[in-house]
Amino acid sequence: MDKITKYASNWHLNLVTAINLDRWGQPVEAIVNYKRLSKQISCATVDRNLPLTAEQKKLCGILVMNLDLRIKLLDNPHPQLGDNDPASLEKISSFVPKLENLSVSTSDGASCLSSSTSHKDSDNYLLSHDMRGSLQGSLLPQPSRQAGKTYLTIKIEKIGLKDAIDLTDPFITVSIKGMSTLIDRNPSGCDLSPVQNTPPPTKEEMTYIVFDVNVHIQSCLEELPDNCAIFFEFCHYKPHKQIISTKCFSFLEKDELVNGALALEIYKKPTNVFRQNLRLLSRKPLFLHLNLSIIPP
Repeated sequence: MDKITKYASNWHLNLVTAINLDRWGQPVEAIVNYKRLSKQISCATVDRNLPLTAEQKKLCGILVMNLDLRIKLLDNPHPQLGDNDPASLEKISSFVPKLENLSVSTSDGASCLSSSTSHKDSDNYLLSHDMRGSLQGSLLPQPSRQAGKTYLTIKIEKIGLKDAIDLTDPFITVSIKGMSTLIDRNPSGCDLSPVQNTPPPTKEEMTYIVFDVNVHIQSCLEELPDNCAIFFEFCHYKPHKQIISTKCFSFLEKDELVNGALALEIYKKPTNVFRQNLRLLSRKPLFLHLNLSIIPP
């Protein structure tokens, strides 16, 4: 996989994160992520070591312009904005597939935007080595509380893995998934709250990786459908392949939300939002340890 695709893969991930924050009413955090992405792309387009074609640079330039307009809009909300306006969230979202499918130049110099470009494994994504340092977590602060609403904070204490000390740069991705319709059977489900990544662990033991961090769920519990679940995907970096890989996952269904300590079973990848045909990662008594705090109205 070429250098351009590695960069584009990282931009795609950052853009999706920013859009999720924007869509779920976190303008301050969205602005921070939009600014970071705009700077990353702007620097890349003038980097002589990154052989972008003229068409690829044009696409990047348009995206940067739209990002900057979106940032200004979030700073000063405009009451009347059409879906096709360069600063609209719909317009920004239209760049997600374009970045995902940004590919290398062909041998004759023509730019290729191919819909066939995809990750080898949906549970893996490429990451440029010099960008690994930016993966320092994306946890969000406690959301602004609304009267009469219930909120949830999850403390991720530790996860039990038999090869814990052999894993590089591990982290946990926390998301809330709702069941997609039975017609499309979308394997990724639909996100019901901003996706968050933990920072690196505080300690690694023989069979445990200790995170000891609080994840503040941004949506109030009343807004979440009864069939949703909170997913915890354990990821780590594979240096020899230069990819971030999902090793395993756990989940917590809405009707299981109670105050106090919980130990969740850990399942083999790929993550299945339908929670069917699950396979335990290990026969050993190793679990994901959480502590839940439900904040009443």
